[in-house]
Amino acid sequence: MDYTAVDTPEMEANIFQGYMEISRYKGHVYPRYGELIIDFPTTGEITGGDFIKLFSIDGNPKPAFGFPAFENWFDRLLSNLALQDNEAHPFHKHPYKLREIEVQAVDWFHADKLGFMKIQAKIETDAYIHEGEDKARADWLPGAVFLRGGSVAVLVSYC
Repeated sequence: MDYTAVDTPEMEANIFQGYMEISRYKGHVYPRYGELIIDFPTTGEITGGDFIKLFSIDGNPKPAFGFPAFENWFDRLLSNLALQDNEAHPFHKHPYKLREIEVQAVDWFHADKLGFMKIQAKIETDAYIHEGEDKARADWLPGAVFLRGGSVAVLVSYC
């Protein structure tokens, strides 16, 4: 299977046709959370090569396409999930983990300007037996995310 490897101080990943696997990103190490898979739309709206440019890593000092929204969301999510490492955190016993990200759609304003991205993040705990129940099940969080560029404007005109 053909793939492109990314190995920088900030990120370690493999980009395949249609998906990407991330094993390390800015101090967050997978498979601690399980291998993170990022699926791309089969329509080819965005490729793995395009997607990796959304991260500010060595050789790519700022996110491409003027679209830092994904990296901002991803950084905040991983930082918030890491808070569960603290024994005082309410979810420390059964922490939520980011399992998968599916890029469902992207809208380009033009060839080098990404406008919007719709993703579905799979965020869940490992299965465990809940109080008063007999079977183990995982808890999950809704993961529908709509990302947009830095600003959206409305032009108001008087007639």
